[in-house]
Amino acid sequence: MESFHYTRRESRVLGVIGLSICFVLASVFMLLGFNDLLEYGQMSGLLVFGVIGFGLFVIFMRGAWILCGGTKIYVFSIDPHTVTWGYVENERSQKMSEVMNIYWDDTDGFTFNMTTLSGELIRFNHMDWTLPYKCRWKLLRYLKKTFPSIAVDGHVDPRTQEKVGFI
Repeated sequence: MESFHYTRRESRVLGVIGLSICFVLASVFMLLGFNDLLEYGQMSGLLVFGVIGFGLFVIFMRGAWILCGGTKIYVFSIDPHTVTWGYVENERSQKMSEVMNIYWDDTDGFTFNMTTLSGELIRFNHMDWTLPYKCRWKLLRYLKKTFPSIAVDGHVDPRTQEKVGFI
């Protein structure tokens, strides 16, 4: 049975870089703000910088806590019977027999939505960064081959149309 699967792991590199910048800024602001209070025992107008630095330090601690929680893996899987999407252990699924049409727009970014027979709109919010451009045409080809009765509305990029070949 033919199917389409794609997973993507969130990168921790940007988080670590962001935490490093946040920690440096928090340290600098706290040193500027609390310097007079520590040296002379009196408050000055620079105390505002100390409060801002402390706020940045709280944000740093929250970010470090989140990064310690493990990486998130986003899953998108479709087969002739069901479509499954979401983060691992928080996946949602929908029967493909209940899907009325699909909205596809890959001209600027990527929008992928499904409408069920009951009128419910299912949005795939993370598809823009989950499914890279080089794999989108494979998904569209799979949808056209496997589900010819489901209409694919929207705007398909001409480069995607060329790769799929029979839209």
